[in-house]
Amino acid sequence: MRVFTGALVGLFALSGTALAGDLSGIFGNTIVITDANGAITSVLINEDNTYTAKTPDGTEVPGTWEVAEGQACFNSADAEGNPVQTCSADILGKGPGDSWTASGENGDSTVTVVEGQG
Repeated sequence: MRVFTGALVGLFALSGTALAGDLSGIFGNTIVITDANGAITSVLINEDNTYTAKTPDGTEVPGTWEVAEGQACFNSADAEGNPVQTCSADILGKGPGDSWTASGENGDSTVTVVEGQG
């Protein structure tokens, strides 16, 4: 679970400026996070305020999201069941083809929005 938490930190500790105040460009697409070691986490964000992340070892981690006060907040639980929330305004307005570098606890990760659910 630590790998997944690190990937989420990388995903939401983004650089850049939001283009819009929502996640509509993400729905139906896949966020691919490749960490400094080449490990890949994929995230599917659904319109119903849920998401599922698939960690490098294949574990699926469910969660919920909301947009409030100009930020997207993502809620899940760690391996012990403790709540984890990560918020950022920078993911707002992203869509297919967008890619950026994010810094996290395990170094830099490349985050890419890929069209479709793959």
